[in-house]
Amino acid sequence: MKTASGLLLLLFLSATPALTQQNAEALALLRRAADSIDIANAGMNALALEMEFSSYGLREGDENGTYRAVWLASGSGRADVTAGAYSETVWWAGQRAWRQAAGYSPVRVSQFEKILNLRELLLNALRQENFKTHTKKIDGTKLKCALAESPPDFSLDACVDPVAGRPSYVETGGIEYEFPSYAQLGDKLFPSGFKVSERGNRILTGTLTRLERSVMPSPDFFQPPPGVVPIAGPRCGDAQLAKKTVPDYPAIARSNRTQGTVTFGASLSPDGKVSDLQVLQSAGPILDNAALAAVTKWQYKPLVCDGVPTAAQIDITVNFSLSQ
Repeated sequence: MKTASGLLLLLFLSATPALTQQNAEALALLRRAADSIDIANAGMNALALEMEFSSYGLREGDENGTYRAVWLASGSGRADVTAGAYSETVWWAGQRAWRQAAGYSPVRVSQFEKILNLRELLLNALRQENFKTHTKKIDGTKLKCALAESPPDFSLDACVDPVAGRPSYVETGGIEYEFPSYAQLGDKLFPSGFKVSERGNRILTGTLTRLERSVMPSPDFFQPPPGVVPIAGPRCGDAQLAKKTVPDYPAIARSNRTQGTVTFGASLSPDGKVSDLQVLQSAGPILDNAALAAVTKWQYKPLVCDGVPTAAQIDITVNFSLSQ
């Protein structure tokens, strides 16, 4: 019996007669990787997971915390994040999400959402225009990789374990994810250790401390409180820039050979306007202000969820390098 995801691949192949052998190899690699981590189809109605994490390079220094989630096979769920004095709760259903917190998270919570939805990322890669295979060394091991692209909006590179077929390395949107170990759940797998980097700089590491069948919580557990406005969930995809103003590199920063990365937390309106910028990762006041002056002028394409332009909470990264 073929799964829905398997039929998707067969339909794609049959609709593309000019598919090259390299394209077919890349698609098969991505499909195997996605199927290996399909814990939503592990035969359980509710899954509970917990991760202990460390976040690096933040404005206030490094931070340790805990990420707890209950995930329903129906595609709904709830996550609770604590880090120092900060806490937040996120509910999601389909492509919509609801978030309740005071201010912006001091950690890159969006990266947890990417890890939880790793299979969705791989499935999305199957729908792209261009594919190719290559090899890459990860921790001394040579892995087979598949690159899927639809320039300029999407690019994903996935390298898989040659025996289990599970993803060991994924790069998309300038963010690199490494998965050195996995936990077994039925006949499926989930990353039990991970490292997230941006342009070679470590930003997040974590360890899975719990992954098991959960007793079904009451329906109220998955309902956001009244008045919490829906935002785009991780299954809506990433916001895409429509207009970008390149930041000016301040002369005093160049002369002092100052460089670094500025990361903002930001609100995105349904029509793609940026507001409520808050520095999460600082490169110093001079570069922070230069980045802020540019990013306030950026315009994004509307992020459409369930057919409706939807507000979102996003991270925006600006790099200042003397090689620019």
